[in-house]
Amino acid sequence: MDGEPLIACGIIGEGVDKELFEALRKLRSKIAGKKKIPAYVVFGDAALRDMARKRPASLGIFLNVKGVGEKKCKKYGETFIAAIKDYCSEHSLGMDVEGY
Repeated sequence: MDGEPLIACGIIGEGVDKELFEALRKLRSKIAGKKKIPAYVVFGDAALRDMARKRPASLGIFLNVKGVGEKKCKKYGETFIAAIKDYCSEHSLGMDVEGY
């Protein structure tokens, strides 16, 4: 099948990096646990997939992620961007991916 090579290299549907998505899910769970709130209140899976797809490097770009508004950007943006930057640096990936 056409999708198999992408899945084999860690890319899940629509250009989402599976490893980055999982790293963002862990971060979300950690934040939710500390605040004693459900994980989906921090960000839903759709927002995390969009982050893993777009890999935003700045708060301005982070605001373009589906499910991110001003409030969540201010509250969580720097933390999630730092995690994305670390992941991209570790895996030699570009950031601010457009086209999705």
